[in-house]
Amino acid sequence: MHTGRCLCGAIRLEVTGEFLHAYYCHCSRCRRASASSFATNAFARTEELRVVAGEDELGAFESTPGVFRHFCTRCGSQLFNRNEHVPQIRSVRLGVMDDDPGIRPSVHNFVGSRAPWMEISDGLPTFIEANVPPPSLTPEEFAASRRFADTSFGRIAYVERGTGPPALFLHGVPLSGYHWRYQIAGLSDARRCIAPDLMGLGHTEIAPDRDVSFTAQADMLIEFLDVLGVDRVDLVGNDSGGGIAQILAARAPEHLRSLVLTNCDTHDNWPPEAFLPVVELARKAELGAMLQATRGSTAPFELAFERHEERAEALGVYLEPILASPERIANLERYVASMDNRQTTQIRGQLEKLDVPTLIAWGLGDGYFAEEWADWLARTIPGVRRVEKIPNAKLFFAEERPFETNQLIRRHWSDAS
Repeated sequence: MHTGRCLCGAIRLEVTGEFLHAYYCHCSRCRRASASSFATNAFARTEELRVVAGEDELGAFESTPGVFRHFCTRCGSQLFNRNEHVPQIRSVRLGVMDDDPGIRPSVHNFVGSRAPWMEISDGLPTFIEANVPPPSLTPEEFAASRRFADTSFGRIAYVERGTGPPALFLHGVPLSGYHWRYQIAGLSDARRCIAPDLMGLGHTEIAPDRDVSFTAQADMLIEFLDVLGVDRVDLVGNDSGGGIAQILAARAPEHLRSLVLTNCDTHDNWPPEAFLPVVELARKAELGAMLQATRGSTAPFELAFERHEERAEALGVYLEPILASPERIANLERYVASMDNRQTTQIRGQLEKLDVPTLIAWGLGDGYFAEEWADWLARTIPGVRRVEKIPNAKLFFAEERPFETNQLIRRHWSDAS
């Protein structure tokens, strides 16, 4: 826990978790608000920042639409910012903290507005504006970057960006590699980020009788990496992609440098009860018709997203290729119908020997995979270095909380290296 206070001491703050990211801000608003050359800020989760005393002395000034700067009305100390466009995060003024915040600034933002006397010579990355929210890829940019790898399993669609050690990102259902667009763009300075479309999903092309079980997906990925000339990866998995990641890790641990598992199919917890009606529709070959009938509505994805109503564009990107033809619909339905947790229960012994550095990042608002499965993975995999539980985050939080996700992954990679 970290504590802080204003100059007069009337207002006291607590940050119950760890800061996510620290930065220097050179924008003219921060300079004027702090009457200094720049502001030193750090992100904290909204749920973990508390005003524990003097809340009646807390003032707010809306410096730009939707951005409120909170300060002490008695002494004028700037305390934190609240951005209504990014509700999960608060930007705290590090100068008001009582102790070492445990983090150091890693970038200079808005250097295009820096004070004319300010020379930056510390070697940290500089951004003319800001690096928040993280860079992303538009649907058009993602499509233009799409490539195909020819394997014995089919033509595997994928997008990659960046240089350095390869990182492989595995998505869930009914998503595609586009789910990782913020990570592909935001982490490409540190890794060669590769996001394939799994068989039966996205733009990957397979035969109508191709096995699309989780075990077959893991086998495909081993060949896919070989085709790309990749030996070892930092593996990241979510949802069914997390289940497949566990199978890949258990069967071929020599291919992994590190592992990140977010909310996902684990041991015997899948298909989750809330998803069973979807599995039944797939087994009756009626899932495609349901998705067609509800296309354009985000309501069916309420359990998977914190703000599902904001995901219409992304859901369109996910659904367009898998509903494009009867053959693709059949592939999707076979993928969902193949869900059988025996594929993961039988690898428990291998997971109990897996010493690859592992991060468990788990959203606690998920309607599919409960918190207990984060704990199960932590107990089972000896390589687990850290368990990060994210209040209110749901299944697909990587695209709703991209900055937070990227910082957790980046920190894990750094610690594992």
